[in-house]
Amino acid sequence: MTLLFVPYHIYKLKKNGVTSFTDESLSVRQSKLFKSSFNLQELTTQLKLDKRFSKMKILVSNNGLSFSSGLSWKSFGEEIKIYQKSCEDSQYVYQVSSESVLKTTMIDYGRNLENVNQIGQIIKTLPNTK
Repeated sequence: MTLLFVPYHIYKLKKNGVTSFTDESLSVRQSKLFKSSFNLQELTTQLKLDKRFSKMKILVSNNGLSFSSGLSWKSFGEEIKIYQKSCEDSQYVYQVSSESVLKTTMIDYGRNLENVNQIGQIIKTLPNTK
């Protein structure tokens, strides 16, 4: 089984931009910081328009968002959290984390890294209307 699953996991991580394999890059719990000039409400609107995230259950709180997906053929479900950490000089800092709903998951085939990277792309490509 290992001969089948591990190479596919490494393939998917490389596809998501991983060049060096560390404990952090191989983890099923992924987290990154992103900066944006857009507030949480504007970010929420953009994420609700996205094809992948619009299908997930969304919970909005004062300082963040939480997305959750159910069981699919690709995963046991994901839980994505976005927290607004600070705001300095009209720049918001967001911490985006993604992990499997099933806490005993050992290999996610890069799914959580893909979630974090896709949200990062949405944050970076928000139209600049300010």
